[in-house]
Amino acid sequence: MVWKLNGGRGSPDSEFGYAQRALRGHNHFVSDVVISSDGQFALSGLWDGTLRLWEINCGKTTRRFVRLGSLTLFLLLLSVYYN
Repeated sequence: MVWKLNGGRGSPDSEFGYAQRALRGHNHFVSDVVISSDGQFALSGLWDGTLRLWEINCGKTTRRFVRLGSLTLFLLLLSVYYN
């Protein structure tokens, strides 16, 4: 889910924010999510090493990575976080 946070302003029903859209594509529970420093992309991952790179504004997968090794996964997560 992509949330629009409002910092506690607004009606009691939306005191902290509201869901803008769902990011659909994984077949199981997501175990990790990293947001790029510019807020444009998210990288989500499953326990099986499958990752999806999302363009947050439109909610679409821009790239899919399958069965990555632990080191590759770690380096990819670091690169998204610090770029």
